[in-house]
Amino acid sequence: MGFFHRFTNYARAKGKTTLRLVHKESGDPLKLPKEARLGIYDTRDAMFLPFVEGKDVLELGCGWGYDTFLLSSKAKTVTGIDVNKSAIEKASKRFAYVSNIIFVNDNILSFIDKGKKFDVVVLFESLEHLSYEEQKVLVRKLWQVLNPHGQLFLSTPNGECVPLYRKNPYHKRELSIIELESLLSSHFKIEVIKGQVPIVWFFIPLPWDVIEKIWLFFGIYEKMCKLRNNPINCRTVIIRAVRK
Repeated sequence: MGFFHRFTNYARAKGKTTLRLVHKESGDPLKLPKEARLGIYDTRDAMFLPFVEGKDVLELGCGWGYDTFLLSSKAKTVTGIDVNKSAIEKASKRFAYVSNIIFVNDNILSFIDKGKKFDVVVLFESLEHLSYEEQKVLVRKLWQVLNPHGQLFLSTPNGECVPLYRKNPYHKRELSIIELESLLSSHFKIEVIKGQVPIVWFFIPLPWDVIEKIWLFFGIYEKMCKLRNNPINCRTVIIRAVRK
């Protein structure tokens, strides 16, 4: 490993605040600073809100329920599913006052096989945790759980950025944009594809805890997380697709 990589890894390891929470598996968005949460999650969800009004929505891998909560502001109902029992318990207590949300502790595929249909399925940062064969099965299951003309909202890391960004040990297969389009094409028609967070931000070889304070103070998190029409140079790919 070269000097630059050693130095960059050291600098990133010194970060103790926002970025560590953002990239932590099963991290709680409400533990993020408000500015970062608004930039990352609220910006993305705002893209989908017009399409959930009056709809029955299923969020698979809902974690701590923050996206579920955001979508509930427009949806008829939102059902959040996650295998993490502690996260579901926390989400159920935190959003108990929201009458149109249901949280269920279950395996994604097991829940889908129970046969209930939805107008919209949401899959944020989950596809990359599956192998190639598992991803193909899941896409078929997503088609299965949707009503005719139902929609899929999906976000997942851009696999082409892995060598430049970092390899996540929890991810089995991160897909390039071409691979993602190919995976979905048999069951879905992609209506919109965007990107979020340009990868250049992750190359600054300075302690992240210092950088984060600057970013938060000047509102840089909100600016850099605005959706981009060309996702090629972005770390996250965001898709809205329609069931064929």
